[in-house]
Amino acid sequence: RMRAKNARGPRLDFAFDGGTRIDPKKDRHINSASFEFVGPDEIRTVWTEIEAGKTVFVAKSRLIRKPR
Repeated sequence: RMRAKNARGPRLDFAFDGGTRIDPKKDRHINSASFEFVGPDEIRTVWTEIEAGKTVFVAKSRLIRKPR
């Protein structure tokens, strides 16, 4: 589960808020995510995965709507 923790203008931040059979102190899991609505045709995201308290993977994406 993720819970919204901060909303600043066009950006939403989420944080891990528990999960079934997940020990956040040692198990690998998505710990945070952010969504930024850059404009009407662009969204940027960042997903951070941790294990044993250390960042092990960060995924960034940039989604752009193509003109028709």
